[in-house]
Amino acid sequence: MRGWPRAWAARKMGNLAVENPWYAVSTHSYGQQNKEKGCILVINVGEFLDQNVGFRFNLPEHLSAYQHAPFLIQRFDRFNQWHASTDKSVTNQNWFTDELFDRCESLIGILAYSDSFTCEASKDKLLEQYAKLDLISKSDLREDSKKFINSCMDHDNLWWKETSGTTGPPVRIWYSPEFHFEFTLYGVCKVASLAGAFSDTVRTSPVFCVSLTDNQNCTEQIWLPPDGSRGLSVQFVIDVNNLDSFEKVMIFLDTYNPPIMAMKPCVLEAFIQFASYGLRDINLTDTLLVSSGSDLRYELRSNAEKSLGCFVTNAYGQTEFGIVAAECSEREGMHIFEDQVAASILDDQGNVLEEGNGQLVLSSVSNLAMPLLKYNTGDIVTLDSKPCSCGIPGKRIINLSGRFLRNYTKIDGSLLSPAIFNRLFDKFPVREFQMNQEKEGSIRCEVEFNNNTVDKRQLLSSLDLYLSTLAGSGMVVKVYETQFDHTNKFERYRSVLWQ
Repeated sequence: MRGWPRAWAARKMGNLAVENPWYAVSTHSYGQQNKEKGCILVINVGEFLDQNVGFRFNLPEHLSAYQHAPFLIQRFDRFNQWHASTDKSVTNQNWFTDELFDRCESLIGILAYSDSFTCEASKDKLLEQYAKLDLISKSDLREDSKKFINSCMDHDNLWWKETSGTTGPPVRIWYSPEFHFEFTLYGVCKVASLAGAFSDTVRTSPVFCVSLTDNQNCTEQIWLPPDGSRGLSVQFVIDVNNLDSFEKVMIFLDTYNPPIMAMKPCVLEAFIQFASYGLRDINLTDTLLVSSGSDLRYELRSNAEKSLGCFVTNAYGQTEFGIVAAECSEREGMHIFEDQVAASILDDQGNVLEEGNGQLVLSSVSNLAMPLLKYNTGDIVTLDSKPCSCGIPGKRIINLSGRFLRNYTKIDGSLLSPAIFNRLFDKFPVREFQMNQEKEGSIRCEVEFNNNTVDKRQLLSSLDLYLSTLAGSGMVVKVYETQFDHTNKFERYRSVLWQ
């Protein structure tokens, strides 16, 4: 879930847009006064919340984003400058080196890097120092995340988000305000721009983007762009087992016709299943559907475009870095966002290479609160630097095989999202767990308890009941104790039916 800055933690986060008429007036004035700067007033937030009960709008968050609007616009312009040019001499400049050089002083406040860099060094010397860094991984963050947090920043104004927990216990990642807003408010904009779908028609739609998440820790929320350049972004929290969740979404889509939707592949799979029931006519012909969060299989993309009528584009992101790669309209792999990250691979022999097949290694200093350098994601990719047909030079992810998450299948054929089981860490003294569907309607769950856990037999019985209740009718979950090998990339959710 997203964490509020601690300075706001004690404040009431109600429907502030409705309770404060000043906001509607100030928003209207802001849009009118800045039309010549490309700002577009396309919707009244107060009226929207009146008509769509249940959505949350965080006014303090928006006002903070408004303060950072010039920086956010500059960053988005920088991104567009990177991908718009087909001139190798311009586009292949070392964006990461420039940013590392500009932000080197910030690394002094980070224990993990404070002894590795000399800020008075030239760019060449800085690259030499960077090359000597050891690889890090999520295990290092779990072991001691504090040494990667910038001690020079005011922690009361930081944001945080936890990793998904599909490869191990969730890890809290701290964000600077600028990075939080860039990730939250401009991530989809970058994907749409790269796909050629960020036109004036798209931006002037009252609702710019609808995202669907199956993470029950999230809230149904709306965001207004701080620069007034596009419509609202709306988040629905859905239950893939509940048809009413999708019915509510469909009513909203019929009303607002958003040009962009975003969801994980497992949610897309459930959305397609809902469409197949024929309860509503679904036609997303003019919609760009952004898939991210795990590997998008060819069959799922093809099925989505055939049954929903939309254009599906693939994106790759990490909680640690935000969206870092996406497809262009040619769909010949996902372009690495080289304006904000440096990418390489770790091969089977332990060599870090600029391209080839291996584990993806990322570096970025865009998030000044917790910059990560030479971070081994553990995701298996093929990284290629050959020019794409679109003309954009630079590296692309041609194949992604390390992140694969689909829904489980109940005995009646309905789907169950594995994400609901992530909350196990909050409920029980579990160090690690893995779930494997052996047949329709049956899951085997293996758990490793914390070292000081007592009365494990009683816990196993409680886990049986808890997980079976969580899974609902049509799915039986049996729990067994085990010990895992923690040295390798961990795949929490598996199924013989996916093979």
